Amino acid sequence: MDQHRQELRARQRDAIWKWRWLGFRESTPGFKGAVVLIVIAVIYVALHLTGVV
Repeated sequence: MDQHRQELRARQRDAIWKWRWLGFRESTPGFKGAVVLIVIAVIYVALHLTGVV
């Protein structure tokens, strides 16, 4: 059980580091929303091009 907890904490530290490194921590809510919309648009276009949508 202790090893599982250590692995989880290592993953959390890694995720937090990536979040800080990408600059999302200090970014505005508008920027975060724009990033989410861009990701959704990219996924939609990719699905549309493959014929799924």
